[in-house]
Amino acid sequence: MCASKYVLLLCAFLCFRDSVHGETSQLNVLEENVITIESVLDESGEWEDIRIEMDPSFSPNDTSIEVKRSLLESDGKKKVVITLALKGSFDGFSKKPLRFHTMGGRKMVVTNDGLTAKRIDEFQEEGKGAVLTNRALVNDELFQVRIDRLIQRYSTSIGIGVTRHNLKTMDYPTWVQCGVKMVYNNKFYEDDSVSKIDYGPNLKTLKVGDLVGVMKKRNGDLHFFVNGKDLGVTATGINYPVHGVLDLYGNAVQATLVP
Repeated sequence: MCASKYVLLLCAFLCFRDSVHGETSQLNVLEENVITIESVLDESGEWEDIRIEMDPSFSPNDTSIEVKRSLLESDGKKKVVITLALKGSFDGFSKKPLRFHTMGGRKMVVTNDGLTAKRIDEFQEEGKGAVLTNRALVNDELFQVRIDRLIQRYSTSIGIGVTRHNLKTMDYPTWVQCGVKMVYNNKFYEDDSVSKIDYGPNLKTLKVGDLVGVMKKRNGDLHFFVNGKDLGVTATGINYPVHGVLDLYGNAVQATLVP
C-alpha cells in the first residue's frame, strides 16, 4: 500500500465575542488567516505531519494549532475527519488601537505614531496616496480622519472607505479595482464603478479641520460621516472583515486619524 498525501488549505477566522452591547452570542470577525496543513498517511495508518503553519503576521502572540485526524470507514467508503483547534489569546485584536499602517502607496508617509498620513511630492502627483488601517474595523467602529492640509490644484480631493483586502493582498496602485467601497467628491464607488451620485456633501468642498469618516455597522450596512453627520446607508451585506482606507487624492495631502 502506497502512502497517501493530503494537502489541506484551511481559512481560519480569528474572532472574539462582542459584549459591548450585551450581545455575547454575536461574533465579530477581525482578521482572516490561512492555515496550511500537509500530512502523510503511512502504510500503518498513522498520520505524519510534514508542515503545519499559519501566517504569523496576522496571528496574535502565543497562538498554536492542534490538529486531530481519524480515518473512518462507512458503507465501504473511507473518509477523513479532521478537527482543527486554534488556540491563543485573541483579546489583543480588540484592544489594539486603530492606526494607519506604514505600508501604503509609494507617495505616502505615516508619522505621529501611526495617526498621521501625508502624501509627499504633493504638487507633482495626485495619486498613489492611499493607506490602510493597521487592522480590520470592529463592527460599529468609526474610522474618521481630520483634514490637516489642502492645496488648490486639482478637481478632486480626499477619498475614504473600506476594503476587503488586507495588508497581504493589497496591491498598490491597482487596489481600487477590486473589493473597495469608497467616496470621492459626492460619488460612491464600488470597485472602480460609480454606484451612487449626489451622495452627501461634496468632499471637495471640505476645509482644513473638517472630519470625514466611515463605519461598518453590526448588520453589515456601510455608513459615511461628514463632520459627525451620518449620511445614511450607502451599501449593505458587508458581512466580512474590512480595513479602513484613506486616499489622499487630489487636493488632500495630509490627514490625521481621530476618535
